[in-house]
Amino acid sequence: MRGNSNQAPAGLRIYEYNKSTHAFTVRGAHTPTVHSWGGRGWPISSTLLYIPWSNTGQLALFDISNKDNLPAPTTFPNSGSANTQLLVIANLLFTSSHSGGHFGLGVYDISTPSTPSLVYHKPLDATVVGLNRLTVGGQDYLAYTANGRSAISICRLGNL
Repeated sequence: MRGNSNQAPAGLRIYEYNKSTHAFTVRGAHTPTVHSWGGRGWPISSTLLYIPWSNTGQLALFDISNKDNLPAPTTFPNSGSANTQLLVIANLLFTSSHSGGHFGLGVYDISTPSTPSLVYHKPLDATVVGLNRLTVGGQDYLAYTANGRSAISICRLGNL
């Protein structure tokens, strides 16, 4: 904790839990040079970890295969905000995005996890703060809301 802030210092820390001592030990860490991470929900794909990087509006991709020595992340533009949540369905990563001066819902193709690509952007008047998958009658739906809005949008997700 810093000062009177309720926020932890910026960065990523990998912990290892010891069942016999019930202790957590830091194995590796990375502290960004630019401000802080943002977002909620960090999907892991194999040995890759996606985190929205709030202050730069990017999606950060960490290779966590060597948990003792974390390299700096690879970053991809057009994603991330202080309230971003990530959700993975099939080979798609849903998150907030920023394109053409507008925040909105972004869909990344992560069929090759090390090179996610933004394949869809739906402009919204605020960032996406909640994402959820619903299955009704065998059909998948994406439910989301935007920051400061009381409405929930539900989109049918065709064949994934």
